Amino acid sequence: MEHLNLQALADNLSLFAFIYLCVFGAIVMDLWSGVRKARRRHELRMSNGYKRTVDKIARYYNMLLVVSIMDALLIVSQAHSFCSLPCLPYLTIIGALFLCFIELKSIFEKAEDKTKFAESALLAGKIIANKDDLKKGFVPVCVVCAIFIGIGLLPTNENGVVSYGKVPEYIELYYIQAIVTIVMIIMLGVLIYVVAEKKLDYMKIASAMTAVAVVICMTSSIVYGVSQGTDNTDYINRAINGGDSINMDKLESGSENFNADNNFYRIDTSENVDNWCMFWKLSSMRCFHSVVSTSIMDFYSSIGQTRDVASRMETKVYPLRSLFSVKYYFNELTESERKGITEVSKPETLANLYGFEYVDTQNGFNIYENKYYVPMGFTYDYYCLDSDIQKASEVDKTSMLMKALVLTPEQAAKYNNILSYYSFKGTDYSTDQYYQNCLDRRANSCSSFSYDSYGFNAKIDLDKDNLVFFSVPYDDGWSAKVNGQDVEIEKVDYGFMAVLCPAGSNDIQFTYETKGLFWGKVITAVGFGSLIVYLGAVRFTGRKKKEEAQPVEKNA
Repeated sequence: MEHLNLQALADNLSLFAFIYLCVFGAIVMDLWSGVRKARRRHELRMSNGYKRTVDKIARYYNMLLVVSIMDALLIVSQAHSFCSLPCLPYLTIIGALFLCFIELKSIFEKAEDKTKFAESALLAGKIIANKDDLKKGFVPVCVVCAIFIGIGLLPTNENGVVSYGKVPEYIELYYIQAIVTIVMIIMLGVLIYVVAEKKLDYMKIASAMTAVAVVICMTSSIVYGVSQGTDNTDYINRAINGGDSINMDKLESGSENFNADNNFYRIDTSENVDNWCMFWKLSSMRCFHSVVSTSIMDFYSSIGQTRDVASRMETKVYPLRSLFSVKYYFNELTESERKGITEVSKPETLANLYGFEYVDTQNGFNIYENKYYVPMGFTYDYYCLDSDIQKASEVDKTSMLMKALVLTPEQAAKYNNILSYYSFKGTDYSTDQYYQNCLDRRANSCSSFSYDSYGFNAKIDLDKDNLVFFSVPYDDGWSAKVNGQDVEIEKVDYGFMAVLCPAGSNDIQFTYETKGLFWGKVITAVGFGSLIVYLGAVRFTGRKKKEEAQPVEKNA
C-alpha cells in the first residue's frame, strides 16, 4: 500500500507541473489582453504594468506552493490509510481553478468598463472636493420638500369644523410619500455631510444608498397597493372580467328600438367607472383618455362642458345621450348593495336623466334604456349658427343640437337650399319637444351601420338631398365616399362629421388613415436603405484601408 501511494505521488508530479503551467498561461493571456485594451484606450504601456504582472506571478505561485505542500502531505498520509479516493492534488486543482477564473474574468472585462471605473473614481473625487457646493444645493431641496409636505397639512373647513392633513385626495398615499421623502432627504444629508466630509468610499456608499432608496420606494408602493386589496379584487372581477357577467343580448331582445342592420349603440356609466366599457368590448361615450381628437375639445368647450383627460357628461345634459346614440346607462350600485348587506334599490327612472327607464340589474349595475335612442347616422331639416347656441343655457344648448345642425356661416350659405334656418323659441327647450326631436332624427336615420378597424359603412334612403350627420369626431385623416364617389367631409356641430348625400338609396363609406402615415413609411424605408448603404460603405472603405496599410513584400 505504501509503495502504491508513493508511486501515486511521483505520478502526480506531472499533474502538478501541468496545473502550474495552466495558471502561468492564464496570467500571460491576461497580460496580452491588458496590452490590447491599453492600446484601444490609447494609453502608454509603462514598465510598472509589467512589474505588477511579475508580482502577480509571485503571489499566485506562493499560494499554489502552500496548497501543493498540503496536497503532498495528504497524498502521503493515504499510505497508512484505506481511503478509496484517488490520490489527486485536490487543493491545488481548486486553487488553480480559482486563480484561472480571476484571470478569465479580467480578460473578458471590456476596456470601456475599466475606463468607466476610472472615470467613476475621478467623479467621486470631484464630488468630495466640491462638497461645499453640495451643501449649498441641499438646503433648497429641503425647503422645497418641506413646502410640498406642508401644503398637504394645510387646514380645511368641513361643515364649519377645521381639520388638518385632509387636503390630499388620497390621504394614506400622501403620508407614505411624505415619509419616503423625509427618509430620502436624511440619506442625502448623510451622503453630503458625513460620507463626503470624512472622505469615505463615496461611490460605493452612494450606490448602496441608491439601492436602498429604490427598495424603499418600491416597498412603499407595494404596501399601499396591498392596502387597496379589496378594491382591486372588485375591479378585477367587475371591470376587467366583468364582460362575462353582462348579457347585452338579453337587453336587446327586450328593446323596442332593436334594429339588426343598424344595431350600433353606445353605453354611458355613472361616476368612477371610466373605461370599464373598453374591458367589456362595448362602445361608450365615457372615457378617461389623454389622447383625443382636438375636435372633441372644440365640441365640449363650445357647449359649456368640461373636458380635460376624461369625458364625463353630467346627467342633466341628457340630450347629449341621444345625439351620441347612447342606448343604455349603467348606474353602479352602492358597495353595501353589491355585497348584499342592504337590499338593492331599483328605481324606475333616474334624476335628471330624462327618457331612461330601468330594464335590468347586471354585474353590480342597474341598467336603464334610453327610450329616445337615435341610431348612428341621421339627417336634419334645419340648421342654426354658433351665435344661436351661445345665447342659450347649458342644458338648452344640448337640446338645440337635436333640433338643428350647427353650421358655420360659410356652410350655411352653401347648404341653405337643402336646410332651413331655425329660430329657436322658448317652447323648443321642453322635454316634449326633445322627445319629438328624437323621433324625427330616428325616422331619418341610417338603415344599416357597421364599423371595422379602418372606418365605417352606412346606408340611408333619402327623399331629398341632405347632409347625413355622424357623431364621430372630425379628423384630417378621414376620407369619405358616397355611392363610390369621393365627397367632402364637413365639420359640423363644432367637432363631428357630415357628408352630402343625394336623394334615393346611398351607400356611405368612411375610411381613416393617420395623416402622414404614407410619407412616414417612405421616410422609414429610405432611412433604412441609407443605413444599409452607409454600413456597406464603411465596411468596404475600412477593408480597403487595411489592405493598403499592409506592407508590400519586396523580391530579394
